[in-house]
Amino acid sequence: MPNDPASVPLPAIRYTSRGAMAGRPLIVGLTVATQTFFEAYVRNHPDRPITGYVRDQAAFDDMRDLVRDLTGREGLARGITTRSRQMLAQCGAVLMQDPAMAREARSRADPRGYSLIGVTHSLSSRESWAEIQSYALAPLQPWDALVCTSRVARDVVDRLLDGADEALARAGMPAPAPRPARPVIPLGIDVPAFARDPALGAEWRARHGIRPEATVVLFFGRLSMHAKAHPFAMFAAVAEAARGLGRPLDFVLAGQFASPPIRAAYREMAAGVADDVRTTFVESPSNAERRAALSGADLFLSLADSIQETFGLAPVEAMAAGLPVVVTDWDGYRDTVRDGIDGFRIPTMMAPPPAAQAAQRAYLGDAIDYDRFCAVMGQLVSVDIRAAALAIRGLAADPERRREMGRAGVARARALFDWPAVMRHWRELWTGLAEIRARAPATLPPATALSAIERPDALDLFQTFPTRRITPADRLRLLDPAAADLVEDARSLGAFRYAFSHLPARERIDRLVAAIAARPDVTVGELLAGLPAARQAEALRTLMFLAKRNLLRIALPRP
Repeated sequence: MPNDPASVPLPAIRYTSRGAMAGRPLIVGLTVATQTFFEAYVRNHPDRPITGYVRDQAAFDDMRDLVRDLTGREGLARGITTRSRQMLAQCGAVLMQDPAMAREARSRADPRGYSLIGVTHSLSSRESWAEIQSYALAPLQPWDALVCTSRVARDVVDRLLDGADEALARAGMPAPAPRPARPVIPLGIDVPAFARDPALGAEWRARHGIRPEATVVLFFGRLSMHAKAHPFAMFAAVAEAARGLGRPLDFVLAGQFASPPIRAAYREMAAGVADDVRTTFVESPSNAERRAALSGADLFLSLADSIQETFGLAPVEAMAAGLPVVVTDWDGYRDTVRDGIDGFRIPTMMAPPPAAQAAQRAYLGDAIDYDRFCAVMGQLVSVDIRAAALAIRGLAADPERRREMGRAGVARARALFDWPAVMRHWRELWTGLAEIRARAPATLPPATALSAIERPDALDLFQTFPTRRITPADRLRLLDPAAADLVEDARSLGAFRYAFSHLPARERIDRLVAAIAARPDVTVGELLAGLPAARQAEALRTLMFLAKRNLLRIALPRP
């Protein structure tokens, strides 16, 4: 097979009509990533026919119109439906745009006919776990691939596949078929489209009443306590950074609220935690508003703590706009932001098993829904608020450092995340898979009646998302003598109320707080010693809630 990418057929791409997404009230990352990838795919191959793998004629008609709008040319779009999928062999591969490859592999009449190329987005749902673990029982081949958008996404995929292999081994099944390739390719953006526009930024600041002398900290993304970043850490860090700064600091949160109660919870937290900071909510998802906000802000903040995130486009967009970024050392942010160069990565900590077992059982058994499961998992993650505050304060006080980091971020975004750079990795992938398909033998999955594969513990599955996990040797120290009362006060806060369904009763929280207060620097292991497993799990959940609420310091053991 020739090495020249232009000599390899251009893969088909699965396409869902824009009308199918029109009824969704919120812009979610999967929708944006899928749409922008398709547009970039067309723009980066402007003179080549685009083959859509579509459900029906309506989907093809919509794709044809979009290809014409993007290229200014008629006749470049072609369609293959699921009923004529054997024609995908003409394209050599099909880009699935999600991880749902097992069923397609079973429907592929000739395994050597073409490659299946999926991509990870969120990996936090039971459906995504089941899909990836089903690869072990599907006729996927070495010339198929699941593109992982970050290193931690690949870690999750590999743990799921390891769990499936172990289940087969326990059932006495033969060794599974080779796994599909799992390359790491980041999401992309149109970097020039985010170039900073001072006039647009000045107009945005004036429109929202931002003082000319103020340093603006911007969060842009979904305003969601469970799906992106719990707001407490951001409000607390901005409030601490503003103290003694000597200049005004404004905090702007731009995005969409999923519901009126979430809007109320954010506003309540802004008033209660950061009442000395001028906070503005901009409820607009438009691209124009996003560019204006990125042009008018001075630094970007996102203290993500949700397992739903695997990459995170917003910091990359901020870097493209020349903003220094303060983000958590969490998930895919670790692949995008260089600590001390493009901005700062703030340490995070996660509870170990068995803290999430009860919530995971409830989710898998339909006792709680997906949103509640993600919310509970987020309560098992804490952010180093003091480190975040120091990073924000340092950048707010040093305009030249902001400019230096902003320039580094623009250069990094251009080199790694601009669509031409990202699409180059994709071309290398499908070209390489074509070479493997030309020489490697096909394999069959093991024949088994195994109907269910046990899911890994969620805290093990996502163990590489945080900076680290709690260990028995970690030392504990209360940061506020009124911690027990402040925990109780949180029961009335919309941003924390849901957490208490997975925390113990007041008297057990009080006893745990008293035990820590009585023995400063007591270790986690010492605190948990002698407790039955169920009580250890609830104690770990309580420790993480205290840490998340900035009432407890969990420190590494002394050297």
